[in-house]
Amino acid sequence: MSLWFLLALMTAVAVFAVLWPLGRRTARGGGGRESLVYTDQLAEIDREVASGLISPADGGAARVEIGRRLLAAADAEAGSTAAVRLGWRRAGFTCDAAASVADLCATLPPRLQREFIEPLCVSALNTPMAQASGTVFLRVLKDAMFSQRGGSHLLLPRLPLGELLPEAA
Repeated sequence: MSLWFLLALMTAVAVFAVLWPLGRRTARGGGGRESLVYTDQLAEIDREVASGLISPADGGAARVEIGRRLLAAADAEAGSTAAVRLGWRRAGFTCDAAASVADLCATLPPRLQREFIEPLCVSALNTPMAQASGTVFLRVLKDAMFSQRGGSHLLLPRLPLGELLPEAA
């Protein structure tokens, strides 16, 4: 049970790293080409990991950083939709009681939904985005990311997780 909670918490931390730029205003003006550059960089990282030029861990770290920059560029290019995405934190992580996670994330880029929000929703709430409660999802984000000091802890194992689990008989 605690292993799954740890994995869900680690997923929440990764999502936080990507969603953090959504909580701040960007002053950049985009010409529309910046997000294309970052999208190409993401594809390049995928190719380099597949060919073995960089390790999967380094590729994951680079993907998170490029994803953060891609979100900032998309916000700068999107204009009015950026205000919708910035609203979660400003609204105190509350939403309409009938809203699903899919409703909350409708204006987010599809790749962000597919690679970050959907896995977080399934791991934290054990429910797909379309069926999961937006209110509960926002509460989990608030408690995991913005609660008081000590509200959540990132625990990293000293051994690989495969060594912590018993081997099959």
